[in-house]
Amino acid sequence: MHNNYYFLRQLSPQIENRLEGLQLMTAWSQEKDELVLGFAAARGKIKNYKEYFIKVILFPDFSSLYFSEQFERAKKNSAELFSELNDLAVLSVKQFKNERALGIFFENDYTLVFKLFGNRSNAILFKNDEVIDLFHNKLVADNKLSLIALDRKIDQSENAFLAAQNDYRKLYPTLGKTINEELGEQLTNWKKLSETITELENPSFYLCQHDFETKLLLLPFGEIKQVFSDPIEAINSFYVSHTKVDVLGKEKADVLRKLNKEKRQTEIYLKDAYRRLDLIENEARHEEIGHIIMANLHQIPSRTEKIELFDFYRNKQVIVRL
Repeated sequence: MHNNYYFLRQLSPQIENRLEGLQLMTAWSQEKDELVLGFAAARGKIKNYKEYFIKVILFPDFSSLYFSEQFERAKKNSAELFSELNDLAVLSVKQFKNERALGIFFENDYTLVFKLFGNRSNAILFKNDEVIDLFHNKLVADNKLSLIALDRKIDQSENAFLAAQNDYRKLYPTLGKTINEELGEQLTNWKKLSETITELENPSFYLCQHDFETKLLLLPFGEIKQVFSDPIEAINSFYVSHTKVDVLGKEKADVLRKLNKEKRQTEIYLKDAYRRLDLIENEARHEEIGHIIMANLHQIPSRTEKIELFDFYRNKQVIVRL
């Protein structure tokens, strides 16, 4: 849930507090899918201004943010990016409504948006409402994004909930996979849904081991490793924990997930197979009983409710209900 809307809405104001009064000094990339932004109060030859860095990780299978007061830039193989923002002051940081995206607003009507959409994550530079640059140029559809349209207005009232026939996902598409899996059916109750949203809007931050993965959650699921009150501290700890997971641990988690999936599929198959077998056996037995009755019609009195007859299929007497 580190890219979940409810976490990002807690993170955005804290980023604004850290960047208040600062200017963007530099933006560069020294890894294929990583962007680093360096902020300071002013530029000077003597490095006496307090700096603040945001590392934006935009891998196809993992995206996140990391915050630091120092960052060592490689002396080679790093490229300057988003030079339009150099020396521009930060005006504000905004979390877009019901969306996994936040924007840093600069002077001169520039906005740098972090779109944290899973394998479609990107950093997008706007001038007013027009896209002028992308970090991942391969995501060509991002050129058509509108800054104004990033806010998603959704009627999340009880009346809208009832009109949606208690389908909470239509009102709250931002809850995320973990909450949907853990709470699922419970959220079809308006009271439980309201309580959960209140908790998500006023959360603690839990670093957990859940479903064989290290996760940053707003509700305490799985094995809790640490609890945080500061979202920046929480996401930094999550990122460090995530990057420290060794290859063997990842492979183990992948194998266990695959085996559990196969186990669930096998259980479903067996349950259906036993159901069908039982149905076949019952149908066959009914046919046998019919043959036994037909063979013994001459000795069955009228209006008899049950009678003992010879079962020539199994060579024994059997009680037949009529």
